Amino acid sequence: MFVILTLDLNTVSNCNVIIKLADDSTLLVPDNSDVGVEIEFNNVQEWAGDNTMILNLIKTKVLIFHNPKARTYYSNVPILLNIERVTSAKLLGIYTQSNFSCDIHFNHIITVFSQRLHILKVLKR
Repeated sequence: MFVILTLDLNTVSNCNVIIKLADDSTLLVPDNSDVGVEIEFNNVQEWAGDNTMILNLIKTKVLIFHNPKARTYYSNVPILLNIERVTSAKLLGIYTQSNFSCDIHFNHIITVFSQRLHILKVLKR
């Protein structure tokens, strides 16, 4: 049912993208977009209201990607009210970081592997 409802959820600008998977949506707004993240987010909120849906603002995050080799980093992205800005997020089971590093994801995989290996060793005894 959710998939049918989200068919009419589109971005304001053609530069921006909404990725929909099951009951999750990811909004991508590049720095050079003609429409900012505030307008796009307001569009999503209006769509949710029109379709009698409520956005879970507690689970909504802002992740700004940047070039880690740049000497200075200036973000002209406005702060969205009640939306947490994070440096990493889990998208489709993969930890994504704002500086394109994979450290958090690799550490998570190693931890899970180590735990499961320990369980197998205990069961073997």
